[in-house]
Amino acid sequence: MIDNPNNPVYKLLLVVGADDAQLRQAANRLTTQPLATDASSLNVPPQPIGVHKPYDAPRWINTSRPVRLSELLRKDQSLTTTGIWHDALRVNFRAAPDLFLWDGDAIPVNLHYRFPSESWIDENNSFLNVTLNGTFLRNLTVNKVGLLESA
Repeated sequence: MIDNPNNPVYKLLLVVGADDAQLRQAANRLTTQPLATDASSLNVPPQPIGVHKPYDAPRWINTSRPVRLSELLRKDQSLTTTGIWHDALRVNFRAAPDLFLWDGDAIPVNLHYRFPSESWIDENNSFLNVTLNGTFLRNLTVNKVGLLESA
């Protein structure tokens, strides 16, 4: 890491190697392990670089199996909320950029939810609103008293 010659307020991170193999080793070290040093340079010993399979990027949603919404939550998130009026429960995920749906295509989603079974719930005017990327998909009705509604 060096001072930026064009602006000393900023730093430049240089990733260098004597050849392509060393450059790959340096880039792999930066992306797979934490930097636990304040030194201005870091020597990277040769290490095996794992072979990746298509779509296995660590921050992308797994496309080889069904994924639970709970797997996509941040540590400070919950899918449970209380009260009549509350913010949306947002579940963010990243997918490979070449995965998309044609108009009319669908992804199967099994959603199990429940509302309180109290008498004060207005079942005719209470819904679970479902959106994807800010686009409204559907209103799901309130469960019948004591029953779990699935959609």
